[in-house]
Amino acid sequence: MRKIVDSRGACKMVRCALFTQIDKDWVEADNANMAAVISAPKSWVASVGRLSLPKKTERRLHALMERNNDGQLTATERRELAALVEWSENVSLIRAEALKLLGRQPA
Repeated sequence: MRKIVDSRGACKMVRCALFTQIDKDWVEADNANMAAVISAPKSWVASVGRLSLPKKTERRLHALMERNNDGQLTATERRELAALVEWSENVSLIRAEALKLLGRQPA
């Protein structure tokens, strides 16, 4: 397991592993105040590696992307698309980090 040190002590293992270098520098600089080592069972990390958007959400995301390609989105739909894309990207990053911890490659 990979040990993650977080001076704020409130983040989960996979999210901590996604810190940018600036965040890592901040954590190391602030490490004297409070430190936490977070570990998780391998099976839990594997389940995080299988995360995905719900099927209904995936279908909505793809429908909005198609409408966007056709230039047919309303302002509300553009905001919805942006939110769904951000959610999808975050899930992908979390999955990739979990798989990396397990020594696997994303499919």
